[in-house]
Amino acid sequence: MRKTNVLYHTCFLLFLVCLNIYPQGKIAYIDSLSDLSFVPSAGETNTINIYVIDRANIKIQVFNQSNRIVYEFPIYLDVREGMKQYKWDGKDSNGKIVPPGVYKYVVTFSDIKNTYSYAEESYVSVSEYSISDIPPVVEKIISEEEVILPLKIDLKGTSYTQTDSTAEKTRGVSVYERLSLQFKLNYLEKVKTNLDLDLQSAPITGSESVYMDNVSIDYTNDKFNTGVFYRKYLGFYNTPLRLFSSYKVARDKQGVYFEGKYKNTYGQIIRHNAIVNNIGEDGIMLRVEQKLMKYLNFGFSSVNQQRNNGSNRVLGIDTNLTLNRIILKIEGAQSEDTQLQKKGNAFRIETTIPISLFKFGLNYQDIGQEFISYYSDIPHGSDSKGYEVYFGFTTNAEKTGQLFGMNLGLENFNNHFENAPTRSINSNFKIDFNKNLNTLIAYTVTESSSNVGVFKTNSSFINIRHKITQKFDASYFVTVLKSDTYENNSVRITPNYFINENQKIVGEIQVSQRKLILNTGNQNYDINSVMVGYERPFLKKFTVYGHMRISQEKSVKDRTLNSGYLSCKYTIMENFYILGSYGSYIDPENQDRLFIQAKINF
Repeated sequence: MRKTNVLYHTCFLLFLVCLNIYPQGKIAYIDSLSDLSFVPSAGETNTINIYVIDRANIKIQVFNQSNRIVYEFPIYLDVREGMKQYKWDGKDSNGKIVPPGVYKYVVTFSDIKNTYSYAEESYVSVSEYSISDIPPVVEKIISEEEVILPLKIDLKGTSYTQTDSTAEKTRGVSVYERLSLQFKLNYLEKVKTNLDLDLQSAPITGSESVYMDNVSIDYTNDKFNTGVFYRKYLGFYNTPLRLFSSYKVARDKQGVYFEGKYKNTYGQIIRHNAIVNNIGEDGIMLRVEQKLMKYLNFGFSSVNQQRNNGSNRVLGIDTNLTLNRIILKIEGAQSEDTQLQKKGNAFRIETTIPISLFKFGLNYQDIGQEFISYYSDIPHGSDSKGYEVYFGFTTNAEKTGQLFGMNLGLENFNNHFENAPTRSINSNFKIDFNKNLNTLIAYTVTESSSNVGVFKTNSSFINIRHKITQKFDASYFVTVLKSDTYENNSVRITPNYFINENQKIVGEIQVSQRKLILNTGNQNYDINSVMVGYERPFLKKFTVYGHMRISQEKSVKDRTLNSGYLSCKYTIMENFYILGSYGSYIDPENQDRLFIQAKINF
């Protein structure tokens, strides 16, 4: 049974990868907020700074403390690399200022082909008072002129504690604690000091506690930025070919940086020293970008890291041409590592050609083994050669009221080191008949080769979301996966009924048939289950959720599994809650589980 589960999870991961919905590395991230609190009634706004590593689609939503959307930004499509800023004026979708409290930004990033996505969160406090609310009499005593504070201090943190009665049986720990602090000091909007601390107890048995910090002092004016830093974790992303992804390695590192812009030229230089595996390292990183006319960007990058036992040098150039919505991006790099005694070249070209409602693309890369030790986030791995071709079509939903989208892709890549070519054909269709009925259909065929032989997989996926009435909606999932060694056919339905704004009934019906194809014969593993759950708040501070599930399994031995789950969340204060849950499984292989969690945001 244990081997069956391992093979099932392995094949399911392969299925997710074939659908291109498994996370493939960050393409953008939340960098910072302009302030941790602001006063909309005084005309203040809050800016969320987002750094785009590679072209991305960005969706920003604002949630209140009841986890309901109060405002949505317009969806930003095909956002280019660099730091982007988005402002919120503290108003809801109806143009009214939201009540005081803590609000959550949820930013969803997806690649421009919408093959995968992920989300990040950040918090901001909305207040109803400010310095300008000081009574006029007090103002006259202090000064007849407007009082402007030159120094601004922000402190934000999270304290987190949880206990788990069954953690030791799964290599976990019975008690887990974490403390995160963010301290910011801003002087005259020019000198900024940042201190980030993250303390974690050992997350699993046998591991060590985790400690990470990040300290920086920056000076900013209209033409340049400069500063010093000390960081346990430093994540520079740049072009070409993620040249500086080696800077993501966790290490003690300190240094200075300078960046400036003059007309159409941008420059950045970083000087650092660090300790890597008890070996000293000195490094310098240089980046220069030049905008030629308004269609062409040209960049030059350099990394030079000197160690006692060798050095690593990388030189790269990149260019980005945008002409009538046609995009051409070329990256090239040369690497030399004296310690590993490797030297070689890397090259990648990306093209995007939109024509009316259609979009065509062709990407090609040839990246040698010398990059594998440092640049693991390069598309399709750092040791591959091949191409990908795709075609897309999307209707204009604003004119038709309906959306139809289609993407077809062909990929052919070969691993230099193992000589294991992989070919895949993938397609997906998105149909929005109206705002209440959305459909996604995906189909993928993958053929991979190795020394063992050829492995072929066919997978299909259908997802339908239907809002039937204002109080009732349902989602339907159909999965069909077939390979040389494994088959999986499943149907899952998840209905939801909203009794009122705070109460809802949830359900799930699942039927699945799985088959392992072995040399000794086939092994079937079927499971059918029904779940009903209920969620309701009590006395404004308690939220209770519970569900019952009945499952019937048919495999080597047939069995029926009944399980129950109860969760209670008690909000003591605005940013302080305790969550407790209890699960019971009527089966000799499972045991009762008690889980308690306490979290404070300040």
